[in-house]
Amino acid sequence: MTLSTPRRRRRKLYDSNPWGLSPAVERALDAVCQAGSNKGAARLLGLEHVTVSDHMKSAKRAIGAKGTRLQTLLVWDRWRQRQKVGAA
Repeated sequence: MTLSTPRRRRRKLYDSNPWGLSPAVERALDAVCQAGSNKGAARLLGLEHVTVSDHMKSAKRAIGAKGTRLQTLLVWDRWRQRQKVGAA
């Protein structure tokens, strides 16, 4: 009789950005950049502000921003702007 070890859930990585962020996190980052706050982004997206805050936390962790959420937003916005210029 062999005992199997429990499988760990694999995190699905998305290839639409270099950090593997989900589309929901991408939408939250875009909305926070546009609205300027988690609450404003939540209103734009029709979500609870806590959900947007959770998306921001996971983005900060994935991007590797060690500073404030502003650093996370700057990295995201600069990457997004480069994508727009490259697509044009």
